[in-house]
Amino acid sequence: RRQMSNVEVLKVLDFCELVGVRSESTKNILYWKKIITEYFSEVGVLRYSVKSGVDHRQFEFSVPIIPRFFFSIIQSGVLRIEIQPGMLRTQMLANGTTYIESLRCCFTHHYNDGSYVNIYGTMKGVFNQSLKFEWLDFQTHVFIPGVEWPSLEKVLSDETKMKEMLSVYSDETKDESGSSTKQQQILQKFRSNYQVFHSMSNFGLQESVMRVMQVSDVMAHLRSLMLFSISSNSCGPLQALDDFVAKAQSKEFDKAKKKLDGGVSSGQASGNVSAKDSPATDTMTINNTST
Repeated sequence: RRQMSNVEVLKVLDFCELVGVRSESTKNILYWKKIITEYFSEVGVLRYSVKSGVDHRQFEFSVPIIPRFFFSIIQSGVLRIEIQPGMLRTQMLANGTTYIESLRCCFTHHYNDGSYVNIYGTMKGVFNQSLKFEWLDFQTHVFIPGVEWPSLEKVLSDETKMKEMLSVYSDETKDESGSSTKQQQILQKFRSNYQVFHSMSNFGLQESVMRVMQVSDVMAHLRSLMLFSISSNSCGPLQALDDFVAKAQSKEFDKAKKKLDGGVSSGQASGNVSAKDSPATDTMTINNTST
């Protein structure tokens, strides 16, 4: 069992290594399709959760769509995707599958200009008996963008760029609000030199990546609708959608009703037991016996 756990840990590390390779091949979606086919089962699922304050979103991708997710990150200007699974552990389950978990996982997106963003979260998943992912779950909590020192030094040593950024101080306004505005303008001009700050969403991903994730998530959920449409012989897509929603609502209603009925039944049963074992019942029994 320990040997199998070691094999699965190596499998996870190999997957992270292939995702983080720095090569021109990552700019070809066929590269990502090959990786996903090798490491995910045919019914595998990738879930990616993002959080910003009270805003929490979860996206789910099936195997045909997972390559598009990684490819969209590369297309957004990212040079390399680095996955660092800290505190990685595995556990063999009774059905022969293996649960893997990393409670301290860091996803780093490196850009061409030396800027980067660290996205911190957790990674969980399940390997089947063929050592392929049945599902893989990334949950991110916070992100921190940054710039490597050589790239920072390059901008600071550029006299033209420095003059442009500091030109806002040419106006000798001593108003505190004006000074704060100037500082914000300098920061904006400084950030404009680095790609990590371009179109950055509140979740640490580029806006273009978020759009791809939203569309892919919708397509993944439409798969169930299409299968329902074929099996139910509905007259058109709109009718299939109405029937699908009605069926889902009916299932939720039946589930809630069963739960409610179960709670009422258990409450009545506990009430009967309490009445049977109450002191008043015992007193009546004693009186009848004495009579």
